[in-house]
Amino acid sequence: MLDSRASGRAAFFPSCNVAFPTEPFRDIGGFDVSFRRCAGEDRELCDRWQYRGYRMIHAPEAVVYHSHRLTAKTFVLQQFHYGRAAYSYHVLRASRRQEQVKLEPLVFYVNILIYPFGQLPLTKAIRVCALIFAAQAVNALGFFWELATTKKRGPNPPNRPK
Repeated sequence: MLDSRASGRAAFFPSCNVAFPTEPFRDIGGFDVSFRRCAGEDRELCDRWQYRGYRMIHAPEAVVYHSHRLTAKTFVLQQFHYGRAAYSYHVLRASRRQEQVKLEPLVFYVNILIYPFGQLPLTKAIRVCALIFAAQAVNALGFFWELATTKKRGPNPPNRPK
């Protein structure tokens, strides 16, 4: 099991396959509905969950099938919006912790790019690595898009859970 208090802790679990006990979920304020799109609110919820001292435990025996029909265009748009939401998440997290916005270290990106090579045949690993790279590039574009447009329009009103 992956325990959030262990050294190999998960930063978050996507909400398409996570469960929370009702009372602690309500105690921390549930999902932050001020996120503009359905992206990032699960990451922010998991961060707030752990910030309040609750554990997240990976249960590999709990299997969830969740998929979308994605075209190349909708995949790119999805990754772009994930990047936009990531910006909002990082700003909110830094504000809650009263610190500077911190991004994932370069080693995070290196690790996700090399991971397929230990899991798949070489030709398939190269294709998967290329898709991961493309997804992360579009995600970064969305992140910096949101940074630039937020500076122009100003941040959302602070109606987010603590």
